[in-house]
Amino acid sequence: MNKASRGFTIIELTVTVAIIAILLAMTLLTYAGMQSRARNSARLAEASQVRKLIDTYKVFNGTFPTGTASAGYCIGTNFPSGKCKDSASAVGSGAYAESDTTITAKLASIGTVPTNHQAISGTVGIYMVVAADGKSFTVTQVFDTEDSTICSDSGLEVAVNDASSSRMYCSHTYNY
Repeated sequence: MNKASRGFTIIELTVTVAIIAILLAMTLLTYAGMQSRARNSARLAEASQVRKLIDTYKVFNGTFPTGTASAGYCIGTNFPSGKCKDSASAVGSGAYAESDTTITAKLASIGTVPTNHQAISGTVGIYMVVAADGKSFTVTQVFDTEDSTICSDSGLEVAVNDASSSRMYCSHTYNY
């Protein structure tokens, strides 16, 4: 007896579903990578913008923008939770307040400061820390990658490669 075949077998359906799942997973991984690269491109532009503002500020004023020794400052506006560095910490114990506009106001007098910062595992850049002796300051930007070449691409040096959270801290120190 020859029975006419109707529909698909369970094996054919299983293989089809498996192929669709693999293609979907590849698409999602590619999309997530593209989002990370786009955020890092924005952060690269931000770091470059801040370096130009700082250098231009020095040209116009004869000195770099100054702040209080050992103090940290957010550079820009619209930080998540109103603070930069470690957005999960309290201001003064790991985070700096965006409301302290000491540096942002000085740089804004020269040009446009960065806005709309995004956190990376609770860390938000771009920020500046004045040395305890008040003779230098360090500007740090946080990137969503473990690739240290991003620091040299932004004209910064590698400060910390935090492989546990896929963050790269890039910084540059200026001497007064």
